[in-house]
Amino acid sequence: MTRNEAIEMLSAKKNCYKNSVSSTPCPCTCDDCELNYAQGNMGEQIEYFDMAIDALIKLDCITRVVNLLGTFKDPNVDYKVGWNDGMTVLAEDIKEILERS
Repeated sequence: MTRNEAIEMLSAKKNCYKNSVSSTPCPCTCDDCELNYAQGNMGEQIEYFDMAIDALIKLDCITRVVNLLGTFKDPNVDYKVGWNDGMTVLAEDIKEILERS
């Protein structure tokens, strides 16, 4: 599944949920609804949920790297303190992401 396919299917799932909780009920049954088919079958749904979760984990990892690198700009920070701990956690996060991909 491509990233764009996952986005389209996930968007259809979201729109289906929005329609189901709106004050105006859906005008058709789920079997007749294009959103029902656009969100994919159960296997595809699991796949795009996994892709979305992986993307959030990668974003969190990237944010950690950016924050860690940002500390190098602070002249008041002793970079030797806690550096190894931070790199160990970061390395473990990156390893987990690569294993899931």
